[in-house]
Amino acid sequence: MWSLIQGWSFNLSDIADTAHGISEFEPEASAAVDCLIDDLLATITNNRRGFIQSSN
Repeated sequence: MWSLIQGWSFNLSDIADTAHGISEFEPEASAAVDCLIDDLLATITNNRRGFIQSSN
């Protein structure tokens, strides 16, 4: 996955707004994520909890 927009050029909290401006994005055809769904959900939940705690 590639884009001309560099990751350091925007805040991750603004990704929804930034994503709309990425017109040249093309995912790699052979890219895949290989993990257990339970592990993925646990990681997302833990990251969300950490984000909420750090913003309070």
